[in-house]
Amino acid sequence: MPTSKPLYASIRRDGAKETSTKGYSRVSPTSWPARSFCARSEQDPPNLAAGSNHPITDLELASRLSFFLWSSIPDTDLLRLAREGRLKDPAVLERQVRRMLTDPRSDALVTNFFAQWLRLRELALVDPDTSEYPNFEDDPAAGPSSGSWSSLAQVSCGKIEASST
Repeated sequence: MPTSKPLYASIRRDGAKETSTKGYSRVSPTSWPARSFCARSEQDPPNLAAGSNHPITDLELASRLSFFLWSSIPDTDLLRLAREGRLKDPAVLERQVRRMLTDPRSDALVTNFFAQWLRLRELALVDPDTSEYPNFEDDPAAGPSSGSWSSLAQVSCGKIEASST
């Protein structure tokens, strides 16, 4: 599809055939950003059989890690290691994951992933029976600043051990 200006100019030349609304509706899609600009995407290697797996690049790994743990783009350190091709090294990868989990941005893991997966936001709809749970003091529906969320964050980020008691 042609770019917006030449397309619009051609529509204006043919003005007798098209209304302004029709003309703009033809031009608008050319001015929208590409899907790859609006959403994070990865390209499969050419000639990959349908349903096949393939290794991801270090840059794709950096992107997946940062969006999963931080809900954000990779930082400078992660990108540098990815560009150097060192991020897939198990020792380097482990150090980076541990570093990322100690970063305050990893709170996004709890507030986004666990809240959706465990449906924690629905706790606001529940009123605990205090006769059944007399020690209940926390309001887990209060969000990430509450004790329940904080404990979940600490366990998931390896700051404390989960116990069965």
